[in-house]
Amino acid sequence: MFPFSEQSAVDIASSSGGVNCQALLGRYKSLSARGRAGGRRHTRLLILVLPVKGAFPFVLGETAHQVRPGQVLRILPDTSYRLDTSTLPRGELVWMMLEPVPHAGRDSLPRAVEVLADCRGPVIWGVPAQVRVCWEAAFGLVEDARDWIGESLLAHALAECVFLLVRSFHAADRAVPTAYSRRVDRALDWLDAHLGESCSVAELARAAGLSERQFHGVFRSETGTTPRDFVLRRKIEHARALLESDPACEITGVAHALGFSSSQYFATVFRRYQGVSPSQLRHGACTR
Repeated sequence: MFPFSEQSAVDIASSSGGVNCQALLGRYKSLSARGRAGGRRHTRLLILVLPVKGAFPFVLGETAHQVRPGQVLRILPDTSYRLDTSTLPRGELVWMMLEPVPHAGRDSLPRAVEVLADCRGPVIWGVPAQVRVCWEAAFGLVEDARDWIGESLLAHALAECVFLLVRSFHAADRAVPTAYSRRVDRALDWLDAHLGESCSVAELARAAGLSERQFHGVFRSETGTTPRDFVLRRKIEHARALLESDPACEITGVAHALGFSSSQYFATVFRRYQGVSPSQLRHGACTR
């Protein structure tokens, strides 16, 4: 679809009779794409985009949007869209295409898809880490959906993902939208692309085009917190998503991948923001 990229996709509807919804799941990796990507439009399909790594610049119609990890971008049916590859960093995202279909009685999954396809509500909103977990689970279960048990597991993972999206969508629709200035947006874009590094305040200020003193004041007035606190919170949110989505992921490896000097310090910061240690989270995820 886009230059210098890798993509993979699975058609759930044709793989599983247990899913009462037309669905296509995919994964996309940007490998330093440049140039202008051609626009696309799907008359009947709703598209949901969830970045895994890096911030992705989309243009819907004539309006530019930036979607980051922990957020979902909603592309409504019959809306033209494209990636702005002139500013596209290396990164990875997962996407879902759903076809809204008429529902009857208590058929709740098509009803949930209709809610997400409604023209009202936010285009981008924050989602819990469990959304990505269910998304990845559905993607991984397609090949195993060869009998009624596999089909049921796949249907459950897809449905749970969609229902969680609807719940977070409703919550975001009721919330007051948060808008940042262009300078703070540039700093946040840089942060999302460099989560594995130290991410000092000086580097964030440089990305924003401000002195450190100016950046502190602007950032705190717009976000309600300090740059240091925001960086740690963003790193821990990403760490939680990694630990919940991959049971084989080692805690020490996650700590080092996100630029923490030691697993002990990582565990201390993780507990501060999440209320539990990484090992307690992993234990709970394995036993629920």
